[in-house]
Amino acid sequence: MSEPLLTLVCSLLTARSSERHCRDGPILLSFFINFLLRNRVLPESEKDLRKALAATELARKELPQTFVISRTLPDAFSKGCEMVFGTLTNAMAWNDVSDSSDEDEGPEAKRQKKENAQWTAEEAAVLKAAAAAAGEEIEVVTRDAMMDMEQDMKDLAANANLKGTQDPVPSTSNEDPAAAPAEDMGGWGMPTDDVPDPSTYANITDWGASTAADWGMTPSDNPLTRFLGPTTLPLTHTTGIVEHSTRRVKAVFMPPAPPSSAPAKKGGKKGGSAGPREPVHAPEHPDAEVVEAEVEARFARVVLAPWHEWDLHTLADVRKPWFEPDSRGAVRTDDGAAPDPDVAGPVHDPFHDDITIYVEPAAAATVWVGMGVEATWIQLARVDPTGPVELSQGEFDQLWVMSRKKKLPGAPGTPVAPTKIWYMESVRNVVTSYHTEMIPLPTTEEVFGENEAV
Repeated sequence: MSEPLLTLVCSLLTARSSERHCRDGPILLSFFINFLLRNRVLPESEKDLRKALAATELARKELPQTFVISRTLPDAFSKGCEMVFGTLTNAMAWNDVSDSSDEDEGPEAKRQKKENAQWTAEEAAVLKAAAAAAGEEIEVVTRDAMMDMEQDMKDLAANANLKGTQDPVPSTSNEDPAAAPAEDMGGWGMPTDDVPDPSTYANITDWGASTAADWGMTPSDNPLTRFLGPTTLPLTHTTGIVEHSTRRVKAVFMPPAPPSSAPAKKGGKKGGSAGPREPVHAPEHPDAEVVEAEVEARFARVVLAPWHEWDLHTLADVRKPWFEPDSRGAVRTDDGAAPDPDVAGPVHDPFHDDITIYVEPAAAATVWVGMGVEATWIQLARVDPTGPVELSQGEFDQLWVMSRKKKLPGAPGTPVAPTKIWYMESVRNVVTSYHTEMIPLPTTEEVFGENEAV
């Protein structure tokens, strides 16, 4: 019973319902385990109880830190890159579902999609039966229904009058639309003697007035400019590999200290000047190396290693790594599998290769070595400096749409050389260093057998 006991304690310390419970839960478990050890309640499990006690001590530090990391990530660098390159996380995609058509999917993907649809129908039937037993009537909204409602909202927004005027309502009768309402309706347009003095509203001059700030239309600065200034990053780089996985923090490196300013050089002669300086001309094409050097000098580096346990059961928190539809580059889609031979360049292995994300120093200080983060990891790649980055109005409008479907994946520009600079999107989970998957409860069939009645 030693190993299940330790797993149970780690599972309890992994479940996070609130920040207050994450603070108080490890303290309570620590008192209870110390009570068991002090009174030798389970002498045969004393060794594992001490391991569980060590896990509670880690939990007292790391469980509250999961909330801190969730609030600070993605940081300014990642948010700035997302504003430049658009959203690359597909909100409607899972590890086994993509935006590709049924003709492009393999037999395994089709089978999985069929099973997911079956499970959705069964869950809807169970919910309706439970509601009927309670005398209630509910409507189960499926994923397809949600997509239809999303499309209806898009169509409604496209047909809306953007000038702020109300479209005329067509008349359905022969009556005068400007006629006063009937006396028994007591509505608008009825004459009244209680007319306020006009001088009451003499000082009110801004009725109906609004500003851009009221509608959230004020211009917003890109967070990258706080660190890089007017950078040429959108012209020199684009997105490469887009990986979604859970990774463990391996190391954190703060940016180097800025060099001290050297004293100004004096002129050749005593009391003379250095002479006129040569004018500085901007290069014809932005230099990608200069941009990368500036990023390395301004931001901290967080090295992330793969989390080597995934899909331990169907409800596991850590899932197998997968790649978003907007990913570009040679990758291994399965552990030990060969990469796509049609894609040139170095092969990225999400099961064994480390990646390095760049974050602002304040956010890097909250990240602890050993803890894990589930997110979408995006690699920066250089573009051809001689070719301009072009995109149509439709492509520009789709940059920040979570579930977009495009013919050309990735951000604007064609990647020609991958870099070692990564950023993140869509942080979904932060796990502790001692994270252990919760043991699923046995089913009725597993306990009593398939043909045994409960």
